[in-house]
Amino acid sequence: MKSEPTQRAALLPCFQPEPAAEQLAADLVNYVVLHVGPGNRHKDWPSAKWTGPGQRLSTNGFRLVFAGAPSEAAGATEVRTALGGEDLVGRLDLRGLVSIDTMAGHLAACFQTPTAVVCSSAVPSHLWRPTQPFVRTVTHQVPRAPCNRRQGCPAMTCLHTVESEMVYRALRDVMQAKSQS
Repeated sequence: MKSEPTQRAALLPCFQPEPAAEQLAADLVNYVVLHVGPGNRHKDWPSAKWTGPGQRLSTNGFRLVFAGAPSEAAGATEVRTALGGEDLVGRLDLRGLVSIDTMAGHLAACFQTPTAVVCSSAVPSHLWRPTQPFVRTVTHQVPRAPCNRRQGCPAMTCLHTVESEMVYRALRDVMQAKSQS
């Protein structure tokens, strides 16, 4: 897949990226950002599931970069330890993304970044998912979805049974579509 020129958002007055993080981003040619931070329990995809797409992406020549808010660093530690990669949590803008259903997926979508978003079925996805062309949402369809429970259910089967291969294929498909556009 060919590398595209970087589109950059206007910086918010409160956000100043670290020069070292910006230089690392410039040095990474083929990379995918993993945004593992859970935000809250009903959006938390299990850590063991993240390693599947991460390993496949690494095998296919992509470098892994972990991003998110500084408060999400602890949630990504287990995944970063298993996969390796660059830890830029709280220090980098978005260029490519695998994320749970958080603001990060919506921001990446705004800039036409190829994005795979792992979602629960707690709310109707057609109302809240990013709708840009290079975004795919991945969930495990369950009976009675959406459940419309604000905090989901105890089992969260719709989220916890999403397979790594589904996420990898979704990201691969949107990356391929973007490279052909």
